[in-house]
Amino acid sequence: MQWIKYIPDGETDLARLMSAMENLGSQKFDMVDEEAFEDKELAGAFNKMLSGIVEHNNHFLMRINDAQTRIADNTSVKNLIEQVKTQKKPIDDMKQASEYLRFHAEENEAKQVELIALSKQAESTLKPIMLQLKAERETTEMDEEAEWLCDSLEQVAEFVKALKKISQDLYQQENIKSTFFDIFDEGIGKLHSNYSELLENCFQNGYRLYRISRDIDNARNDMYRTNSNITKIDRTKIFVVDHLTLTWRLYNNLIEYEQLKITQLNNPDRCKFGLWYRSMEDSCLKESPAFKDAFDFHEKLHDHAVACYIAKEASEIQTAMEEFELALEMWGKFAESMEQLAEFMRQIGFAEETEVWVFKP
Repeated sequence: MQWIKYIPDGETDLARLMSAMENLGSQKFDMVDEEAFEDKELAGAFNKMLSGIVEHNNHFLMRINDAQTRIADNTSVKNLIEQVKTQKKPIDDMKQASEYLRFHAEENEAKQVELIALSKQAESTLKPIMLQLKAERETTEMDEEAEWLCDSLEQVAEFVKALKKISQDLYQQENIKSTFFDIFDEGIGKLHSNYSELLENCFQNGYRLYRISRDIDNARNDMYRTNSNITKIDRTKIFVVDHLTLTWRLYNNLIEYEQLKITQLNNPDRCKFGLWYRSMEDSCLKESPAFKDAFDFHEKLHDHAVACYIAKEASEIQTAMEEFELALEMWGKFAESMEQLAEFMRQIGFAEETEVWVFKP
């Protein structure tokens, strides 16, 4: 831990401790210099108390880090949203098809009504002609051509009768079909409505998880910067969750829970892992294969995140989703290489590691 003298000259021990405590909320928890105190026992007790707070905060930070992992890695919510979105398209298509069938059913019904009307008209037109021909056939002799015409007209009359019957049968069938389409269309409408409601609920639940995730992440970052003093191995876990959260936010940007800025993605050297990597002076660590792999996967993760952002801004959603999946894949490789780095650190003597406390009611 860093040793800083918070204590102005000429103040009492109590005033010095009060001054030190006032600084704890905005700075890292640093020990007071016991040599500057007349009452060494009092200063020692203060430092012991401070050490206990720091240790507790380390455990709490790693606990928050663990919780953020489970929330940010909520692939079940993402998968559910994607599955419902995928299923909604066939439902939309089915509804459109139902409307198309209904339109043509109504159109066919109109044609059947027209056909029945025409057959009735033809029957009424032919009827007096047939009666006249029948009377003439009974009273006079007809030549061969007249007989042929008479026979032909009788056949036409029979055809018209048959057409009328067929038209009436078809009309009855169309009425049955119309009833079926009413039921079918109502069912499709309900299904479409239910899927729309389901998708909306998925988005609402996803948004709640997003808000929880952001609040936890903000608390985690605040504790990391100020009120904790974690070990190098702890850092590897923090950085893994940082970038899991980045992929989660990338997806949130895709489905418009939030609006990221390109500057949050395109400068990997300025994120916590990038700063740590650049400032690393331990050559044994920096030259290790796991550290180099972590750096490479970290760069690629940010590259795909930027490509995802650009595609989303261009409304190329399919490309954006593909880049998101690649970013998620790079995160998996980054996480694996960071675990390998942590194991290497344990092997070469970095033994300090904060245990994640499990709170039980």
